[in-house]
Amino acid sequence: MFRRAARERERQLEEWQAIVRPLGHLAAIEDDVVVVRGVVVGRPFELDHRNGITYGQDVENGMRFRVEDEGARIAIATSGYLGIETVYGPRQRPMGDEAFDERFGVWANEAAAATLARLGPGVARLFVECHPHVEAYQGGGRAWIRFGARLERAHLEAAAGIVAGLWPPLA
Repeated sequence: MFRRAARERERQLEEWQAIVRPLGHLAAIEDDVVVVRGVVVGRPFELDHRNGITYGQDVENGMRFRVEDEGARIAIATSGYLGIETVYGPRQRPMGDEAFDERFGVWANEAAAATLARLGPGVARLFVECHPHVEAYQGGGRAWIRFGARLERAHLEAAAGIVAGLWPPLA
């Protein structure tokens, strides 16, 4: 069993390296998990299964990075869940982009007004193009981009555009 798990990690490492190297990121095995490290618009990030959402044995990949506003909370997700308003704030009005509005909901607190203001047509298009595999969350000085269970180059490229659009580049 351990050999099979090790072979699976090696296979995943090779697959992820093929995706991330052309984008200038690095993939390695750390603590028995494949981890991608890179920089998007001046923001260092980590991407692995530990940064995603786990549902029992089903795991999704997630990209995590720091943001400046500790108090801002925002969720751009395909569906809400019980208590989402308690965590992120009230559901926001539709933004007027039909494709985005029918696929995503946006929940945000007042402190997230600046981030919410940057959610324009270009960023919305990136979410729609990767639906249902990309969602974004911000809270407590961290932001997460959730991917599906499989890492694809298009999702990573979209995440870079989402990060650049929602969170101003760091110098």
